[in-house]
Amino acid sequence: MIRLLTLNCWKDEGDYERRMGLITEQLTPLDCDIICLQEVFSAGDGALSTFDRISGSTGLGGFNSPSRFKHRGGRWSSSGLSVLSRWPILTAEKIALPSDPLDGERIAQRVDVDTPHGLLRVINLHLTHLTGPDAARLRQAQLEEIDRQALIEWTRPIVFAGDFNASPDEQALQVLLGRPDYQCSADRLGDTSTLMEGTPKVIDLIILRGCGQWDLSAAETALAACDRDGVYPSDHKGVMATIASR
Repeated sequence: MIRLLTLNCWKDEGDYERRMGLITEQLTPLDCDIICLQEVFSAGDGALSTFDRISGSTGLGGFNSPSRFKHRGGRWSSSGLSVLSRWPILTAEKIALPSDPLDGERIAQRVDVDTPHGLLRVINLHLTHLTGPDAARLRQAQLEEIDRQALIEWTRPIVFAGDFNASPDEQALQVLLGRPDYQCSADRLGDTSTLMEGTPKVIDLIILRGCGQWDLSAAETALAACDRDGVYPSDHKGVMATIASR
């Protein structure tokens, strides 16, 4: 059994220090094996690093890919992707994705993990947040590139996890979900939204191609509890899936 979690960490927005405390506090009892993170903040001066905080608190090693370099809060910083794993990461690559100047750089990560149950390829992604028909076409182009890169010389089980910025019924996501051998966390979630506020949407997803060996047996939202002052770990809920051998 593998416990895999995805979380959009919301850069340095809100009360960053308090949120980091809540994230690490609420991650501990989950005892995750693999964690996929998006909007992983890193200050240009090295003073703040979400990757270092979460890796240090969980004891999990990982692969960090800074990206989307911008001037935020009076300093240069990045907002990238990270995969953390209990088990050895054998190979790790950053994948450049099609992008739009209105949105900026977009990347995905391809990580091969040597689990006790066999090799698992993990694709960590964060698709464009733009809206409208052009944005949907861009998400489809991004997923097509991810799919192409994900399946290079790979016939074993694979997981796609992250912030898709679209619900499973968007046509763009049929690049993956239109295939009968792909299982999606949204089908087992039992929650109407992976966002803390606004219109309910399930946009944080875990999608498994089990290759007849593994099943996505359960999924639930996590890291969704606030502190006494109403501060939440992020503006997204985490999604945790259980992957089990057949």
